[in-house]
Amino acid sequence: MSTQYRGWEGEKSKGGGLLFAVGSHMLDSLMWWMNKPIVDVYADLKTVVPKFEGPDGNENRDAEDFFAIMGHFEDGTSFIANLYYPAVRGSGWNLEILGTKGTLIMKNDTDITISTGEEFQDIKIEESEESDQLTPLAKPYFKGLYPMFDSVYKSISSHKPYPNTPTLIDGHLTQLVMDAIRESAAKKTRTIVRQK
Repeated sequence: MSTQYRGWEGEKSKGGGLLFAVGSHMLDSLMWWMNKPIVDVYADLKTVVPKFEGPDGNENRDAEDFFAIMGHFEDGTSFIANLYYPAVRGSGWNLEILGTKGTLIMKNDTDITISTGEEFQDIKIEESEESDQLTPLAKPYFKGLYPMFDSVYKSISSHKPYPNTPTLIDGHLTQLVMDAIRESAAKKTRTIVRQK
């Protein structure tokens, strides 16, 4: 952000950068929704705000706070994903899936609308009940992480995969896409995602 310290997130040597922090989840979600791997990418990564001057001193940054990615899934379907973190005030995030049979729009993890040609209809998201024992720091992550931890627990305790539970293979495939994105941004060219 341009208005606060980023800490380790602003340093490449400490694993910082928005591609890993946010982009990894975007890419993993896209491949899960499409049920197909990403096979090529063309990407741009930038550090838009390389220095922040705050009350506790200056912070130098070298990890990206912006990315733009275009690519294709295995069946040729195109996608575009981008993130601009330094905005002072944005409108949140949007996901739009545009297809020949309809359009789905998701905003800020909370609102989903869908249309098959008629007016957009709201889709209700089933929410997990939040524990009152959570700290303020943990509360924003509960809705996203609890269902995943619950399904991992069910997979382990039942000794069989629970539906829609992420696997180490999913994580590995996402890492291969991120490696291709870094290579594409460095070489400024379309890059094929290495398969395994």
